[in-house]
Amino acid sequence: MNQDRYTNLSIIYIERDLSNELSNEQILDKFIISNRRLQL
Repeated sequence: MNQDRYTNLSIIYIERDLSNELSNEQILDKFIISNRRLQL
């Protein structure tokens, strides 16, 4: 796992109160708009 991904997952865990308020559809919409590719 690269450092950026680890950092992002850590933020989601730390701010879980906020992240629990998001729906899966909202997250997917943001991901679709960003038009980015993931490193595998």
